[in-house]
Amino acid sequence: MLEKSQASGSGRPGATSPETLGAIRVPVLLLRGARTSRWFSESVAHVAGQLPDATTRQISGAAHFGPVTHARAVADEMIRFFSRIHATTGSRPATGREPV
Repeated sequence: MLEKSQASGSGRPGATSPETLGAIRVPVLLLRGARTSRWFSESVAHVAGQLPDATTRQISGAAHFGPVTHARAVADEMIRFFSRIHATTGSRPATGREPV
């Protein structure tokens, strides 16, 4: 469905292909606004269904620009997600001083 419209034309799987998404081996947070368009909601569902470790959250009252219009709610979801990852893996939060 999405793969056909987003294929790169290079002969390699596109960004939304099951092969590409299934190869992601880190936890992923997917956020969607409760008032976003059906296409975005379906896209989030597609991506979540292909990822081995996806967490999907809905931001109440937000449309497509949730990080701008509902920054606090988005930040709260990110804090919860990364806190869970930290507690599960024992990894330490970044300080901003690590090499990229």
